[in-house]
Amino acid sequence: EEAGVAAAKAEVVEAEAEPFLAYNEVNLPLSADAVVAVVVRSSRPGHLRTAMGARDLLEHAFPPLSLPVVRVTPGGGAVPVSSAEQQTALLQGAECGAAAVQAALQQTAPGEAAVPAKARAAASGLEARLPVDPTGFGLSALERVALHAAAGITHEAVSEALRDLAAVLAASPSLAWEAERGSDVAKCLGKCRPADGGGSGIGELSRAVSVALRAAALCDNAGSAREGVRCAVPL
Repeated sequence: EEAGVAAAKAEVVEAEAEPFLAYNEVNLPLSADAVVAVVVRSSRPGHLRTAMGARDLLEHAFPPLSLPVVRVTPGGGAVPVSSAEQQTALLQGAECGAAAVQAALQQTAPGEAAVPAKARAAASGLEARLPVDPTGFGLSALERVALHAAAGITHEAVSEALRDLAAVLAASPSLAWEAERGSDVAKCLGKCRPADGGGSGIGELSRAVSVALRAAALCDNAGSAREGVRCAVPL
């Protein structure tokens, strides 16, 4: 545990050593109608996910808003962040929780190396935790559960991910992982897609909830575990 925290802190120190992007910032008392974009001043995936979470929070609080995420660069001004780059940032976040989800499915206890330090860093406050909405980015049920375990996704997205994961379990209880156990879990995640039209019973739903909660616990992410409970109760 101490080694994992030390590695996470070293990563943060390395990030702080990066040169800051030049920018001018003016704060004015503006209404919600004046918000036109969410600005990120970094190329790090974790920082982009935070900006995406801020964007999703604003759009949830003010439903008429539809905001782009833009990056301010020293020479190019405000450049929109593409959907492809946002998807990549989400997939990298899912990779942080992949080992925890695999362990939860197999009901085993992974070692320190199996749950990367960056997953614990995201959950322990070394990266800001703003739940992001992965809808429309093509993430599988397991990828969404892994992303929630390591960082956090929105309430509606958690509920949908639990239902989709239950459908996956109903169609393939082993999730095709038995033949690939010990291989790259990030690659395994993308192969587990919900079955078209597949139904799920209370047993599969219970197991889906158990997987999500256990994965969040393995990532030391109490916030995601609490949100998983809140989403599971109505289901």
